[in-house]
Amino acid sequence: MASSSELFRAPEIKVKPNQMLEGDHMTLTCDTSLSPHRQTDLQFAFYRDQLTVQNFTLSNQYGVEMIQLKDSGKYYCEAKTLNSNVKKRSKELNIEINELFRAPEIKVKPNQMLEGDHMTLTCDTSLSPHRQTDLQFAFYRDQLTVQNFTLSNQYGVEMVQLKDSGKYYCEAKTLNSNVKRRSDELNIEINELFSHPEIVTNPDFPREGNRVILTCNTSIFTLRNDIKLQFVFYQNEKKVQKLNSSHQYIIPLAQLKDSGNYSCEARTLYNGMKKRSAVVSVVIQGTSSTYLLIICPVTLLLLILAILGFLYMFRQCRSSVNNQDPMAGDPLRTDAIEVNNPIYSALRPKSMRRLAAAQEMSDEPESIYQNT
Repeated sequence: MASSSELFRAPEIKVKPNQMLEGDHMTLTCDTSLSPHRQTDLQFAFYRDQLTVQNFTLSNQYGVEMIQLKDSGKYYCEAKTLNSNVKKRSKELNIEINELFRAPEIKVKPNQMLEGDHMTLTCDTSLSPHRQTDLQFAFYRDQLTVQNFTLSNQYGVEMVQLKDSGKYYCEAKTLNSNVKRRSDELNIEINELFSHPEIVTNPDFPREGNRVILTCNTSIFTLRNDIKLQFVFYQNEKKVQKLNSSHQYIIPLAQLKDSGNYSCEARTLYNGMKKRSAVVSVVIQGTSSTYLLIICPVTLLLLILAILGFLYMFRQCRSSVNNQDPMAGDPLRTDAIEVNNPIYSALRPKSMRRLAAAQEMSDEPESIYQNT
């Protein structure tokens, strides 16, 4: 209590709770008492590290809803009368805000990764022994969320691919989100296991009856002994050679039906990582005998049609000639009639002609004509 000679005693700054963790509610009180002989109001202000955190008000308390580490520091308060004739300051009180949990660290297993490996990221942290609470965790790659907040502090990728490379970090927070902390970034690079396959044809321009070999070419970029590749071949998206260790598909005697769009697929045995080649068009060229088998029936058919057409036109022309009028005066037609009606002649012997000369009065002619 203030003595009779002073208006109010020097204030004392107090804090609740005594031990504070991130996310707690903190209350500071500027405690003093007025002289019983004087009735007046006091105002109070609060400071941290010489900076004002709350200006003078009639309240002798200053509160922080969710304290953070930055709220640590040396606090004091001041009390004064309304007319500011009397002002008194408290001693400093050192307040330290303890971490609820340490800043998380992101870790990855395995350290060196190839395509197809299983990757596990861990957001590693530890809670303060003075507080029991649950934490949630989220993971990010190149500033994009890959896993939202869950109770699990791990994020896994079953079969990593090249696109999973990037800068990863994680965040940890309390269930009520009072405290959230983020890890540093970790650069993760996924190494290529084998190159994209390329399909090659031998010969380049296959002909019917040729032996055709399709090869699925690829390269393995690691010396790991467990990397074994197997291959599948497709024609027009239909599997023509099942999965096996041979990187070649052989057509012993190519036929026209073997033409099509071919592709191949390479995959690992130990984790099933697979890659598909681009499509290659294969055209089997036909032989001359094949062309004859196609062309000869067509040619023969055209020849038969031509002969039939000629015979039809000949018959039409002959029918037209036979139907003409024989009295039409055509000289060719007259000649034809004369040719078809020959004249026959019978000649007398010379002895008979002499006798006829002697008998000049004879009426018999030298020759007899008959037109039949």
